[in-house]
Amino acid sequence: MVPLSFARRRLRRLQALLWLLWALVSFVLPYFAREGSLTLLGWPVFFWMAAQGSVLVFLLITIVHAHAANRADAEDPPPGPGVTD
Repeated sequence: MVPLSFARRRLRRLQALLWLLWALVSFVLPYFAREGSLTLLGWPVFFWMAAQGSVLVFLLITIVHAHAANRADAEDPPPGPGVTD
């Protein structure tokens, strides 16, 4: 097994953090949305965040990961086709 470079280890840590953020937005936020009583312009903010805000967070997660993966590829290019460990 080939050891990971610093760029790849940094990307793995970011991936773990993004997975945690995804789980919080997917499962924790909707679970507690019913208990919130904050309203904004007559709309319940917690229901809006659970329904609409989570989609925005998922989009942000995708953009952050794509940017970090591109940066990691620039620092340490992946092996080409036909290269084995």
